[in-house]
Amino acid sequence: PPSKARSTPASRAALAAIRPIAQSRDGATNDSILERVGRAAPDLPPGDALWDAIAERDRLLFHPYESFEPVLRLLHLAAEDPGVLAIKQVLYRTSSTSEVIRALERAAQNGKQVTVLLELQALFDEERNVAWASRLEDAGATVLYGLAGLKTHAKALLIVRRGPSGIERYAHVGTGNYNERTALEYSDLSLLSADDDLCADLTAFFNVVTGYSE
Repeated sequence: PPSKARSTPASRAALAAIRPIAQSRDGATNDSILERVGRAAPDLPPGDALWDAIAERDRLLFHPYESFEPVLRLLHLAAEDPGVLAIKQVLYRTSSTSEVIRALERAAQNGKQVTVLLELQALFDEERNVAWASRLEDAGATVLYGLAGLKTHAKALLIVRRGPSGIERYAHVGTGNYNERTALEYSDLSLLSADDDLCADLTAFFNVVTGYSE
């Protein structure tokens, strides 16, 4: 007969982390949800020390048990950091009050080269993505509308920064959308990395979509 499932400290902690998600259906604000969920702090320092932490080694986050905050913080840091030269990102679905869009707008307004591939064929999010595209373009970003005949579902971010020793590249890839609200509900992985091979692959990827998108 199948063995009886046992409740371990790890499983109890996981259940405790996701229990507030069921309570978030009452219309609570994003901020109050963020206070309740994803409190497990990954081994990442606060503030702009995040650059050095990612350069030191890859950082893998498991949402929603680990907060999506480091991903949002990386974008906001990039938007304000005078050393950041370019931000390139693929967006499929975002939240209705997207912190990601706000950070990209701010980066463009600060004179950074911001390139966003916004998939207009995202089912049920088509109208929202058209509105985001308009806002980003008004802020000065370059917006691409996907590859003709294809649907781009990648979750990828590349940041190019001038550091003390020259040009640095930072990457985020994940299995979930850049949506801070659904990151509280769905199980997904996020990888923050400065790995040369990964960043080179993302550079090539963005070169392709920039050259062939319409």
